Amino acid sequence: IRRPPRSTPLYSSAASDVYKRQTDYTLKSNNLLMNKIEELGIDLTKHLITSCGSGVTASILYVALKGLGAEKVSVYDGSWCEWGKFN
Repeated sequence: IRRPPRSTPLYSSAASDVYKRQTDYTLKSNNLLMNKIEELGIDLTKHLITSCGSGVTASILYVALKGLGAEKVSVYDGSWCEWGKFN
């Protein structure tokens, strides 16, 4: 099986960019999150797909993006573990 081509932009952000790691692990404020979205150049009106190594971080990013008003967000539940199996 061959790896499908990626035809959309790829952005990288750690889950710690989304939640308050030093205190209570709740999501950062919408203002801080929106600043990060703008810094990365992410368009919340586009279909966004989150992924990570196992799906846990991708789910956190999904919640944050939906909370910011993104209309269409998906979690690639196979994540990099599955993607890496293709050659």
